[in-house]
Amino acid sequence: MTNKTVAVLGLGLFGASVAKTLARHDVEVIAMDKKMERVDEVAMHVEHTIQGDFTKLEHPGSKADIGQADIAVVASGERLEEAILCVLNLKKIGVAQVICKTKNRDYHDVLKKLVQTVSYYLKLKWVNDLGMNLPVTL
Repeated sequence: MTNKTVAVLGLGLFGASVAKTLARHDVEVIAMDKKMERVDEVAMHVEHTIQGDFTKLEHPGSKADIGQADIAVVASGERLEEAILCVLNLKKIGVAQVICKTKNRDYHDVLKKLVQTVSYYLKLKWVNDLGMNLPVTL
């Protein structure tokens, strides 16, 4: 398997769990969140962390770092507009594959149609499934 990089944007319960699970499987992870305490919580587990707003990616370093990712996991699914802005920014900076956590089936349908990306309706068992299966598909 070639070394791939996964960006995890949003480090709440779901995002932090995905980031840590991927890191345990020797996947290079770039983790990003607005809240420094969340960034600090995963810092010892992942390759690289960034504190910032992933809907803007205004910090030049964050664009460069996240733009190097092969896959991005958008783990913040509470607000649809945030997810859309994040996915559009990820596509602009060249991230090839984006996986989104969505709040419900309607969010899933909107993201799939509007931004033509892969999105998943959140189920708790998916944290493990995503962490276990993503490295295999890289």
